[in-house]
Amino acid sequence: MTGLVADPQIHDLTRQELYDLAWAEPLRGIAERLGISGSGLAKVCRQNGIPTPDRGYWTKLKAGKPTIKARLPLREPGMPDILRIGGHRHYYGSALTSQLQVDPESVPEIQPPVFSESIEELTERVRKRIPKTVRASKTMTNLHPQVSRLLAEDAVRKEKERTSPYFVWDKPLFDSPFERRRLRLMSALCMVLTEARTSPRVEGKEGRFSVGIGTQRLSITIEPVKPASPRKKTATATTENPQEPMRLTLPVSTNQGATNDVWEDQDDLPLEERLKEIVLAVIVGGELSYRSGCLRGYKWDVERRHKAIDEVRKKRAEQARLGRERIERIQAEQLKALTDEAAAWRQAAEIRSYVAAVQAEHAKRAISSEASLAWANWALAEADRIDPLRRDDVRQDLLSI
Repeated sequence: MTGLVADPQIHDLTRQELYDLAWAEPLRGIAERLGISGSGLAKVCRQNGIPTPDRGYWTKLKAGKPTIKARLPLREPGMPDILRIGGHRHYYGSALTSQLQVDPESVPEIQPPVFSESIEELTERVRKRIPKTVRASKTMTNLHPQVSRLLAEDAVRKEKERTSPYFVWDKPLFDSPFERRRLRLMSALCMVLTEARTSPRVEGKEGRFSVGIGTQRLSITIEPVKPASPRKKTATATTENPQEPMRLTLPVSTNQGATNDVWEDQDDLPLEERLKEIVLAVIVGGELSYRSGCLRGYKWDVERRHKAIDEVRKKRAEQARLGRERIERIQAEQLKALTDEAAAWRQAAEIRSYVAAVQAEHAKRAISSEASLAWANWALAEADRIDPLRRDDVRQDLLSI
């Protein structure tokens, strides 16, 4: 369970958690705690297939009247199970990122992603929403709007080529039998994929084909089985051979890495008769890509957590090392000061002993002079000056130990 985190700006909630919250209290109160507007939270629920109580639900519930709680539907293929709510719209981190920045060691072990539905179960669920009969048009009429756009743009290019007496660099692209068949195939796929709750897209003047399955987008390539030599123009080959075999390629990311699903024309089975199979593979491929991304994200989160914890522990160990070195340095300085004071004390004692010996020798020889007395006073004053026991500050230090 991800749950709410300390950072009030970013929250990672599973669909189930958000569903439970939405049916536990009105959205307005939940939205306030999550730091977004009530309409924004309702939009998140709507986009991710999470039903919310209808108007009057809470009034009926409070009055003790019977109410109906909508069931949480299964997650759509390619849609996320963990939803990031709040945070700056240009911030691409997560609640885990915030936790790792604050206290990595408080972050529990990252759990691997779990999917409530197997790929086999999801495949059967998707298969039921695909029409039993999927056919491609045999004419260039009743095409999908995105494909019709390509033809309309190509018609403009044809007109320019017909009316211009000069060379036209932007020549028509879809005159060859192969290209026209490719457009009919894309049109049929777009129609069925739209009906199957995905988002097909045909972009660019060449007709780049991709499909959005939830948060995933897969590119689909339709090309000749045996492309012409780079030295020859592909258009010539496809124009001269209307029955040129066609290949459809769908790149998919799985837990084992990137792979390609490939369909080719066969003598008794052209691509037009395999559209249902292709549509099913495209939608399931979007889910496979999503799960592969979840697994990569899990591994990355585990690595980030370990790295953050290692950095914290290294920093703590470095601080401890610096602390020990500081203590050792202070102790060394104190020991040096102590030995210096002991040496000064011994030196002062030696000076006093020497002065006493000199005075005794002078007395023995009956030597007495002002110079001798002045020297003795000077020598004893020097002994007192270097004697640590005669200094007031040292005596105070000794008394305080």
